[in-house]
Amino acid sequence: MKTPTVQDVKIISFKKSITTLGGGQDGGHLVSMNMDELPFNPKRMFHVSNVKHRFDRGRHAHHNTTQLIMCVSGNVVLTIKDGLGGVVSFNLKHPNTGILVPKMLWDEVDYGDSDTTLLVFSDTEYDPNDYIKPWDKYIDEYCKTL
Repeated sequence: MKTPTVQDVKIISFKKSITTLGGGQDGGHLVSMNMDELPFNPKRMFHVSNVKHRFDRGRHAHHNTTQLIMCVSGNVVLTIKDGLGGVVSFNLKHPNTGILVPKMLWDEVDYGDSDTTLLVFSDTEYDPNDYIKPWDKYIDEYCKTL
């Protein structure tokens, strides 16, 4: 199997509806998705919130896990790196947009404000042994897959 690079990262958009309440009041935005619309069968979902402004999280990769990362409120800069020097960044601020991050790619998440909520779907259940960090170890592990 081919080792993923940043060129394998994909932007996925879901339908966003603007809802109205009785009397024509703005009911906000509704983003819905059926699980079969996801690019994999999700085994786990989690969200991260209340992260201090300009704090970064992530800074790891996964041996076996592919993730769909979405910012459902606030904004983040999601940076994806591969072991060949490839880098791509996304400013996530729309709740209907997700970034598909294949296994063996490094991610860094910079939170724009403390009201930000990140929603993540994973194709594997939680396994602490699946995480690769720090960066030097990631480079070693990535090179083994080439």
